[in-house]
Amino acid sequence: KDNYTSMIYFSSNIFLSKDQLKYGEEKNEFAMQVYPFFENQSCGKIILSSYDRNAFKVFLRDLFNVHLIQASCVIALILFFYFLFLFMSRRFKEIKYLFFSLMCLFYAISYIDFFASFDSANDNILLKTSKIGFVFAVMFLTFFIMEYSKMFKSVRFKKILLFLILSIVFT
Repeated sequence: KDNYTSMIYFSSNIFLSKDQLKYGEEKNEFAMQVYPFFENQSCGKIILSSYDRNAFKVFLRDLFNVHLIQASCVIALILFFYFLFLFMSRRFKEIKYLFFSLMCLFYAISYIDFFASFDSANDNILLKTSKIGFVFAVMFLTFFIMEYSKMFKSVRFKKILLFLILSIVFT
């Protein structure tokens, strides 16, 4: 393509007309321009095949890669609002709903580099945000599991464990 994208998670099917291809003993040469700055991902696999055969492969790769992650982020955002509303409707007493809603929010943030990747997006900021979001998603998942399962009934032991988890997460 003619535009610059540093993080390429999606596939594309590029049509080469018969006029551009050489047949017989002449060799076809394809050139690919690689930009030297801000590259986060390696160059993907390039397959030369018929347009129809590649179109289905591109569809499957994007479906089980980018589109599935985008759909899970949308569902996570819906669950975030639902469980946040549940937490507020319970008069802020059941903290497990807050932990689960925050876990869903930070899950969506942890995949923001897939979810919000487009041509003019700042790739470095998206990548840093997703790494921070993953840490918080794991942290709130741990808090949710501890609160939901009621594993640790001792308040003192629970506070010590929470302190250890926070110290591990933020180091």
